[in-house]
Amino acid sequence: MSKCKELYTRKQSPIGVVSMKAVNNEAAGKVKGGKMNEKLLNLIATNINDIIAIHGLDGECRYISPSVQKILGYSPEEFVGTVAINYYYPDDAPRISELIGRARAGMPVMETRCEYRFRRKDGSYCWLESEANRILDAAGNPTELLVISRDITARKRAEQDLQNSYDR
Repeated sequence: MSKCKELYTRKQSPIGVVSMKAVNNEAAGKVKGGKMNEKLLNLIATNINDIIAIHGLDGECRYISPSVQKILGYSPEEFVGTVAINYYYPDDAPRISELIGRARAGMPVMETRCEYRFRRKDGSYCWLESEANRILDAAGNPTELLVISRDITARKRAEQDLQNSYDR
């Protein structure tokens, strides 16, 4: 977890995680001087049901929240340092790679939210819905990507079941 401490104390730390849907106004009220205390950030990261990840522009995962363990089966320590494209379902990889490439290059991205299949540690695939946002330096240049992902496998199954019932 030492990477987490570095992440929270760096000046360019994406403290903007606080503004996401999972954090309510009460938690946001505990921000002092524009920075949230490490204890509260760790509490949020540990209890959120979404995966919060920070990737370098080279695609390498620099931080991933503990929720990756319950959703994908990987510990944060196993996943940090890997490149996510290696886990995409082969049919989904080209589309996701193009979106990520555009975001890295600072180009407009038509889709900010995408659905794709991702390989779990046990080798099975789940459906994830992810939204990526650029983290910019003081000059406005992209330096990292903040990616929030959630497991939508149950929703995709329900959609398929509904479609199958219409097809009958």
